[in-house]
Amino acid sequence: MTIHSSRENNLPQTLLSIKNLSIRHKILIACGLALAIMSGVTFSVNQQVTQTAADQKNLATAQSFFQQIVITRRWVAQHGGVYVLKTPGVETNPYLLEIPDLTVDITDTQGQNYTLRNPALVTRELSEIATQDGAFQFHITSLNLLNPNNIPDAFETEALKAFEAGEDEIWLYLDEGPQRQLRYMAPLYVEENCLQCHGNQGYTIGDVVGGISVTVPAAANPVSSQFVVAGSWVLGTLIILGILYWALNVTVIKPIEHLRTAAGAIADGNYEYKITVTAHDEVGVLGQTYERMRLQVKDYTHSLETMVYQRTADLSRSEEKYRSLVEQSGEAIVMMNDQGLVVEWNDRAVQIFGLSRETILDQPLTEMIFQLMSDDQRTPSIQQQIGNQLSEYLTTHQAPWLGKRFEFAVKRSDGTNSIVQMVVFPIKTQGGYLTGGILRDITEQKESDAALRESNERLKKALTELKETQAQMVQQERLAAVGQLAAGVAHDFNNLMATVMLHAELMIYGSELTPTDQERAETIRQQGQRSANLTQQILDFSRKSIMQQQVLDIHPFLQEVAKMLSRTLPENILFKYDDQTDDFVVHADPTRLQQAILNLVINARDAMPNGGRLDIELARVQVGDDGKRPFSTLEPGNWVQITVSDTGTGISADNLPHIFEPFFTTKTPQGSGLGLSQVYGIIKQHGGEINVTSSIEQGTTFNLFLPALAVSQPEPADSLASQLAEGHGETILVVEDDDTLRKVLVDSLQILGYHILSAQNGQEALAIFGQADHGIMLVITDLIMPHMGGVTLLDSLRQLDLTIKVVVITGYMEKELETDLQTAGVVGWLQKPLNMEKLSQVVAQGLSTDQ
Repeated sequence: MTIHSSRENNLPQTLLSIKNLSIRHKILIACGLALAIMSGVTFSVNQQVTQTAADQKNLATAQSFFQQIVITRRWVAQHGGVYVLKTPGVETNPYLLEIPDLTVDITDTQGQNYTLRNPALVTRELSEIATQDGAFQFHITSLNLLNPNNIPDAFETEALKAFEAGEDEIWLYLDEGPQRQLRYMAPLYVEENCLQCHGNQGYTIGDVVGGISVTVPAAANPVSSQFVVAGSWVLGTLIILGILYWALNVTVIKPIEHLRTAAGAIADGNYEYKITVTAHDEVGVLGQTYERMRLQVKDYTHSLETMVYQRTADLSRSEEKYRSLVEQSGEAIVMMNDQGLVVEWNDRAVQIFGLSRETILDQPLTEMIFQLMSDDQRTPSIQQQIGNQLSEYLTTHQAPWLGKRFEFAVKRSDGTNSIVQMVVFPIKTQGGYLTGGILRDITEQKESDAALRESNERLKKALTELKETQAQMVQQERLAAVGQLAAGVAHDFNNLMATVMLHAELMIYGSELTPTDQERAETIRQQGQRSANLTQQILDFSRKSIMQQQVLDIHPFLQEVAKMLSRTLPENILFKYDDQTDDFVVHADPTRLQQAILNLVINARDAMPNGGRLDIELARVQVGDDGKRPFSTLEPGNWVQITVSDTGTGISADNLPHIFEPFFTTKTPQGSGLGLSQVYGIIKQHGGEINVTSSIEQGTTFNLFLPALAVSQPEPADSLASQLAEGHGETILVVEDDDTLRKVLVDSLQILGYHILSAQNGQEALAIFGQADHGIMLVITDLIMPHMGGVTLLDSLRQLDLTIKVVVITGYMEKELETDLQTAGVVGWLQKPLNMEKLSQVVAQGLSTDQ
């Protein structure tokens, strides 16, 4: 973080203020600065010299004191030490006892005991005496001690290391305490006399054995003498500067002030003020020059005033003509001068924009334009852009919009918006450039053009939608015709396959077969089931499948489908289901709907042999009556949208119109061409719509739309046991016109444990039902039969017995017929071709249904 002081921020203003001062004040400031600088330099130099002398004196004192101590120690060493009388406190030095051939203690003839004091001990005891005095202190020490009492402090330790590295002396100043002190230390070298005590430590003559530190009081710095010298310099400087200022004031400053007064008078238009010259130096010559200039300016001004008067009269006459032309113009006219200010605003401009001449004239053109802009265009960025372009034009008088028509929206003073067309052109005058603009209100013309374009767009859109709708209707009619044909073929084929499949299952369940015959019968049944699946796809396309619809929440339904797909899709396909939490309730057959989604997923997988991305998404779509819909055939209402998209190879534009046709395939030879046609039929049978978009090498997207229901609790899915449900002798009437199919139905039901009556048509069935003791509990009838069909038979049976339960067998089911049969009380459906498992389950369920 950078901190700026107020002085730092005010420095430019301070410098500007100094520049604006008079010469007299500038000279005074310069003299003051010179005095301050000279005083500061003098004081600093004197302080440095005095301090250096004091430091040298202090160091000499410490060195002298050190030499005295060293001389004393050397004298003691030369005499091998000093014996002193042993008294309390003066004991034998135990560290000397370790030195061989050294007599430490002696006794004189009178019996008094003396002990030896070696040079180091004598020096230490002298330092203790000096410490008591307090003025001068010293201490002997070493890094290799005999006596641990001489241990060095931190300063001494660093100094001793420096001595071993080659330094001769070390000192520093201590500022702690009431008086400043100098601490000095120098080394002690091994001499021949020292070897008696220190020879065992490995020292040789000339080695550093230790050192003595000395502490002496530092001499005070004589500051008073410095102030005396500095004061003398200041006084002398003041006298010299005063004389200099007086001379400059008389010879320079006063004449210049006289010239300044005269120049000010001339600048104010007073050309009668005469300049008096009293000297002939440089300032006097300058005064004479000013006087000549005054006389010339006076004459020139008079001539100029005369010329201006004449030109003004000419311009006035010309302006009257120009003003008449501008004001009588039927277009708004605006003029701008070289400064970007509006100089013309005619009456038509006042009428169009509602702004008076007084409001606009002499105002910047950019402000006028910004004021006229509509609210959606009045932004700081646009204002800056206009200002930049206008500034560039005023500099160069060139712009790409000169002479061209351009349009912009303006806001009138009454708040209404208008569209204005403008043409800008430059006008060169003797005084420079004017820029003119002619503006025309084209609001009504723009509104007419917009209305015409909107009408054309609506017509174009309506024609496009009509063509799309016609094409889709033709496609749907063609698919419906194909579906009707396919349904008829599937019905006859289902009758044949029902007989084959039931006979195969009768062989499997009803007799003892050899393993080979058992395998053959199972093969017949499996191939029959595959054929049944093929016909189911045809019926799905033709929208004639029997649907088991229920209230279904698509969200958990798709979650289960997604779980299955995540386990079965190849690893190189990235699968994602866009999980939603909204309500997506429809009326649908979950089995058929799952088949449709799986068909789309299989197609997507086959379109991505090298991997890709597969997405399933779920959404709610509400189509209103305003005509806005995802595609033209989707009716208004609430829809649940299931989207299956891939990043595969895509479908070409030529193939896209045919993908829902049965048996149309691009996956030869493995494709049957029924997958997408089955999807189409299932969605249509649910009352839904399907839409597809595709791009080559980009992928394909299928959108399935199912009618949404109001939120309700989904019905639980029916659960049929995957095993044969056996009867207990209940009587069942089978009505079927196909002899072979009727016989195999009878055989199958008998094997399942039921008592069976059979009839070839509706009339025979009524005759059997009319017998008093028929005991019939369930009727199984085909819908399409000669003489009397299943619907007519059902009505007749209901007239005889309202409680009779009926199961219908059919190859396909019309939607309207399915509704009628449910109302009439049909308890179940069997779609051809049948198998034993489905037959047993539907019959058992029908018998257990309350009627």
